[in-house]
Amino acid sequence: MKTQNLGTPKFLQTYEENNMFETYYQIATLIILISAFGISISFRIRAHLLGGQLHSTGSQRPIIWLRLFGFVVWLPILAYIVNPNWVAALRVTLPDWLRLGAFIVGLIDLGLIYWMFRTLGLNISPVQEARAGATLVTTGPYRWIRHPLYVFGYLAIVSLMLLSGLIWLIGVTVVPFVMFIRWRVPREEANLIATFGDAYRDYMSRTGRYLPKLNL
Repeated sequence: MKTQNLGTPKFLQTYEENNMFETYYQIATLIILISAFGISISFRIRAHLLGGQLHSTGSQRPIIWLRLFGFVVWLPILAYIVNPNWVAALRVTLPDWLRLGAFIVGLIDLGLIYWMFRTLGLNISPVQEARAGATLVTTGPYRWIRHPLYVFGYLAIVSLMLLSGLIWLIGVTVVPFVMFIRWRVPREEANLIATFGDAYRDYMSRTGRYLPKLNL
């Protein structure tokens, strides 16, 4: 007597396919995360070893608090990469086209981050003040905007949140992020004016802080 091979039930096939696609998104999230941190850390170490001396006089307490907050925010993303079930209750189901688009944007953003750090070279500073012997950088992405680090950095964060489905983190991070740049950027620019004088004022007049300046 012949037995009919019914194969895998449809609901199990759907479950397996979803798991397979989720694995792809986990890998994509890991690629964006490791690459972004890898680019940043490598250029920062090079600037620390070969760049000019730092003379920081301002309080770094807001930066410390921001880094602690960032560590808490990264935990759900890291948990998703290891096992999505750990943060299943925190995730939102997003369409594949949106998550794939987030991965493509994240890859493009990695290129922008590399371009930015390469343009900065040894001028990279973890504090508000410029390094000793720093030069005014007005090429690369700095030709159009004065603070691409914050734009490209947050774009990477948004792509990671969309890839992982943890989109509520966008709402959680946007207010502290805006508060931080409103505190830090004016101080950075005041220090750069003190360092470069009229050259930086002229640079400010033809560029935007976070978006290209439109000369209408």
